[in-house]
Amino acid sequence: MNELSHYYTKLFKLAKRYDKNRKRLLYLTLFLLSISIYLSGYILYAFSCIALICQIVSWLYKTKIEDINSLAHDLHNIHIIAKAYGNVPSKFELSHLLSKVSLWIDPKDDEITDNENVDGAIFSSDDDEFGNKKLIKLVHENCYWNHYMYKYTYKRNVTILSISLFFISMAFLLFFPFVKISPNYDFIRLIFTFLSFAIMYEFLESTLLLKKASDSMLEMDNDLSRNNVLNEHILLNTFSRYVHLKRIVPSPPDNLHVKYQDILNKGWSERAMKNL
Repeated sequence: MNELSHYYTKLFKLAKRYDKNRKRLLYLTLFLLSISIYLSGYILYAFSCIALICQIVSWLYKTKIEDINSLAHDLHNIHIIAKAYGNVPSKFELSHLLSKVSLWIDPKDDEITDNENVDGAIFSSDDDEFGNKKLIKLVHENCYWNHYMYKYTYKRNVTILSISLFFISMAFLLFFPFVKISPNYDFIRLIFTFLSFAIMYEFLESTLLLKKASDSMLEMDNDLSRNNVLNEHILLNTFSRYVHLKRIVPSPPDNLHVKYQDILNKGWSERAMKNL
């Protein structure tokens, strides 16, 4: 079981590393787009080429990130089910997934440890029970964690978005009188404007998705708090909702995880003590 944890932990970290590089490219693209309106001639053409290359590379990064996260989530889900029921649901599927791991990481790159930081997969339950009740506890704990992590990430994104819009607005108001309007470059500036709106829309969309996912995780958390024993149909439906949300929502950054992990661990421990 610890082997699975090691693999998908490495995959999640790799995806986040690629995502950081992708965000750097997007920030660079936005910077080029922001100042392009004040440029003309050869410099404007050069900046347009650099911005276009950055955007293409960022799209390639996005595809790679989605593939890595998909594999990591599949392994993560198998880990939850195996931990709950004491066995792997499909050894064939597991072997197929593990064969893909080497496409992204070297399985022998370092030692497997017992206390790796795992994205959304830290389980405090250490009892010997198995079955539906165990699965409920595992999903419940993850819903609690993910609700707060998505909430903190949403607030961080709103702050970043607000600051970005403020500086863009100020730059436009302060420097627009000095802009030299030339119809020869209107088409390039129109492309730049389209790309900038596409990037801002993507960031806004992911931010709103975090808010929606945080609310959904809280809803499942509350449902599981009220119903410790669920029938199999409701349990499978809850687990399916959890898996779906984990797949479509961007992983919270590591620095937020480190910042709040002690607070969340303490909160969960207090809740677990009350339920005894």
